[in-house]
Amino acid sequence: MLASSKEYAKYGTAIPLRLVPQYPVNWFRNTPCVTKYRDTLNVPRYPLMSDIVTGRPKKTVERFPSVQEELFSFVADAPFARLKNLEPFMGTAWFSLEKRPRKTPIRHEYENYWVEILPSTEGIATYWDQDVLLYVYSQLINGIKSGAKIGPVVNFTGPDFFRFVGQKWQGQKDYTALRASLRRLQGTVIRTNLKPTGTVEDAEKGEGWITKYQTYKEKGVGIFQVTVPQTFYDAVQDQTNWLTLDHSYFQIMGGLERFIYTWGRKATGFRRGNHWEESFDSLHEKSGSTATKKRFRYNLRQIISQQNIPGYTLEEREDIKRGTMLSLTRDPMDNLLLATKKIRKRTLPNKQINQLKLPI
Repeated sequence: MLASSKEYAKYGTAIPLRLVPQYPVNWFRNTPCVTKYRDTLNVPRYPLMSDIVTGRPKKTVERFPSVQEELFSFVADAPFARLKNLEPFMGTAWFSLEKRPRKTPIRHEYENYWVEILPSTEGIATYWDQDVLLYVYSQLINGIKSGAKIGPVVNFTGPDFFRFVGQKWQGQKDYTALRASLRRLQGTVIRTNLKPTGTVEDAEKGEGWITKYQTYKEKGVGIFQVTVPQTFYDAVQDQTNWLTLDHSYFQIMGGLERFIYTWGRKATGFRRGNHWEESFDSLHEKSGSTATKKRFRYNLRQIISQQNIPGYTLEEREDIKRGTMLSLTRDPMDNLLLATKKIRKRTLPNKQINQLKLPI
């Protein structure tokens, strides 16, 4: 005989009633051991059914067993926060499209400056490595919105990160890959000659995606600490840089598909309408792809035929002046559009998207 549906809903388990002591349902409310345990450790008022059977309270696991509280540190403990990215870094590719190590730099030329992404000994950080940054940025933005005190040093656990990116099962290989991502993020150098003021004649600056990281395992919990550079930390605190992504982004398998999604998410934002067009040649340049133009066109056509970019419809069309174009239309039933409940423009832009000036 199993526990009733009411008990199952209350305690979250179904066990044979013959194993439960024949006392009133609330017999354990004020017993000395339960009261002392509840008051000292602040556990829920009603213990689990397993606690009744075994006769002892269930042990709790500390999230950060030995992490020291330090100045300007922030604990990322919201694995279900909204996925956020920084808009200035979405118009062009700042990461490698391939999982295999890329040792050739990525260079973007703008009107008054250039940006170059240089590899480390393990290659340039990839779009899959960017998942760590998206998690950190999302946690910091969630902390800002909730009124918490944030800092450039972010602490988080492995289970929270994997839950955020939608990975249900984690093993040693996953933690090894996460450490490799942190090494590439720290080793990749973003170099630019953007002048801080108009009076400066020449300037150059370089820094990595993260300043430093620390990882260890204690009491069965994988703990990570990441330090965000001041440039990106300042960008996170600027609300105009926030852009929400669909959590299904983590289910996109290809690097080029991930770039198309982030580029399209920026191009079809609230201010620009729900439709955008850009030439294949322009996308080839912005993506930083190492493929030839012929191969890149083939890859784009494969993506168009598969229609695997969540929330968007992709089409190919010919333009007399600009050549082959990629037409991107946002689905009116997209979850992000339904969530924001904003009236958006539907005018078609007549010029290419401009990269925002970066604060570095």
